[in-house]
Amino acid sequence: MIIKDVIGVKEVSEYMQQDVSNFKAYRDQKQTEADQALHELYESYFSWLEKNTNLREKVRAKHIFKEKTDMHPDKLNETSWLLQFEHWFAFDYVTVIGSRMFDLFVRKNQGYMTKKMLELSGLIMTSAIQPFQTTVQERERGFVKGIDPVTGVKLTVYSLDYWLPLGDLQEGEYSLLRYIRCGFRDTLIAPPVPIKKDKQAFVIQQMKEQHGLHESLQWLRFLKEGGVSYLAYMKG
Repeated sequence: MIIKDVIGVKEVSEYMQQDVSNFKAYRDQKQTEADQALHELYESYFSWLEKNTNLREKVRAKHIFKEKTDMHPDKLNETSWLLQFEHWFAFDYVTVIGSRMFDLFVRKNQGYMTKKMLELSGLIMTSAIQPFQTTVQERERGFVKGIDPVTGVKLTVYSLDYWLPLGDLQEGEYSLLRYIRCGFRDTLIAPPVPIKKDKQAFVIQQMKEQHGLHESLQWLRFLKEGGVSYLAYMKG
């Protein structure tokens, strides 16, 4: 009887191990599919954006961006600032007709998108730059661990295929990140915004005060519409 029981336990253990292994393989496959869909969506969108941006719209956007970030005009010639502008223009800027560029892209191309790309598009539409304090820097493995200093939520944020570098995120310091849920991971969709060290406490305090005035959904809306102003404190 004891031998049978031992054999039974062994069979159950082996079955459970195989079940866990199958589940991990399933998750890995689904994550790979989600990552590929995001990468394809990102690439096709920026390609479309380059071909379909009205010059006057871009000039208007640059003027608004400079005004909101209180930046010197020459700064936009620097790569770090140009990247921030391009992503703000891509995801948050509101055109003369009252639409965002990404929304226009989805409307015109949704018939060609996969189900997963459409799901990711919905998340991108509501994305915004959010505060983040790095606690563990795992750049070599493509992710950082940290906490949202305003809400207290712990996060692990990945950089898809290392296409958006994490090198400027130092442990213990604060930054602004735009990320969405891609598969089972929170994944960056824009370059990180490291905050000047001497301005970090001020920025986070300001954000906490604003958060106290908004419900959770209104908070994200506030960041999407007005979060660009915090780029005035970007390092560099």
